[in-house]
Amino acid sequence: MSKKEDGVDVDLFYQNLHTYVKEGYSFEYRTLYISDVEEFEINKALRVLSVMDTQEGDINIVINSFGGSVYDGLALYDKIRNCKNNVITYNQGKVMSMGLILFVAGDVRNMSEHSTAMAHSVIS
Repeated sequence: MSKKEDGVDVDLFYQNLHTYVKEGYSFEYRTLYISDVEEFEINKALRVLSVMDTQEGDINIVINSFGGSVYDGLALYDKIRNCKNNVITYNQGKVMSMGLILFVAGDVRNMSEHSTAMAHSVIS
């Protein structure tokens, strides 16, 4: 029998952990992981979010990012804001530059105790 913690099948989670780390998402737990804000990763995230948004339930996005491409990041920002489901974003370490913009796109935002957020200062 599998051990459950907070309703999560722990054995199944660890059995599939390699897939979650390699692919950067879990349909079962409706979770997407973002690190680099660059074309390949963001295009994959857009496809994953499109599929997750076809079913009812919260979508979780875990972000640990130094930032990256503004253009690719804004494409994902628009997708997050246009999701019909509630999107919960998590700052798991750092959200900097474009990573911060993606973090604040969530309907609900969570930061861990020792996480960091950085925004560029604008000089006019």
